[in-house]
Amino acid sequence: MKHLTITRRWKRVGLSALFLLVIACLGYERFQVAYGVSPEYPAYPVQPRHDDDTLRIAIIGDSWAERHYHQHCDTIFDRWARQMTDRPVKCLVRGHAGRTTKEIYQEMFKAQTPEAVHDVYCTQLLLEQHPDFCVVMAGINDIGRQCPPGYYTGNYERILRTLLGCGIRPVVMEIPQIDVERLTNWRKWYQQLYVGIASFFLGADKDVALYQQAMRTMLERTGLADSVLYIAASEWDVSHTGPVPIPAFYTPDGFHLTNLGYRSLDSCIVKRLTEWE
Repeated sequence: MKHLTITRRWKRVGLSALFLLVIACLGYERFQVAYGVSPEYPAYPVQPRHDDDTLRIAIIGDSWAERHYHQHCDTIFDRWARQMTDRPVKCLVRGHAGRTTKEIYQEMFKAQTPEAVHDVYCTQLLLEQHPDFCVVMAGINDIGRQCPPGYYTGNYERILRTLLGCGIRPVVMEIPQIDVERLTNWRKWYQQLYVGIASFFLGADKDVALYQQAMRTMLERTGLADSVLYIAASEWDVSHTGPVPIPAFYTPDGFHLTNLGYRSLDSCIVKRLTEWE
């Protein structure tokens, strides 16, 4: 009887392993599409640089950029920037909630159709206005979908090279120490299983520090560090490092910013941009 029980347990282990292997094999092409670095697209022509002294700052990315617009933080951004520079300032914002670095990169190349003019996610139309700087808010959804660090840095590099090819100076925002567990635990069990398999085979992790280090390594390795403005999360996110925690920096979900959080973030960006200008 004991021998039969052990045999049954091993059969269950074997069937479970086979089940996972089948899922992995059937999903391999999907893994490649979902978790691979995007093909590189050539930079497109942009308008000539504006013949005026207005400082144009674009902000693109995921929900952090989208909420920046909907919470009217771009208006506050303009006001603060005007206090720190003698030039007029114009903030241009387009973001798309839930998008990874790969999807953000691909949205920089949406075709110019009549519909695209009204597409709030078509960042190509914004970039063709030739802003002086482009702040990229991206990476949180890469961790949320448990994409490997190479996915994050590979697609981010595509974004940076496109901006530089268009004559736009990029601003890299480091991923802050968000609550990754809360970010990843919303999925149903079968989605958790699929993502778990993908993250195991592709080397994904829930440690934000690994993605931060991967970004710094990529910038140094590619020589892009000298061409971009890198803003570390510690420069503005004092919600965890100060003498008293500031939970009001983040919404109850733990990974979106409140107006107070944007105030701290934007004031840091403005200060660094005016120093770099």
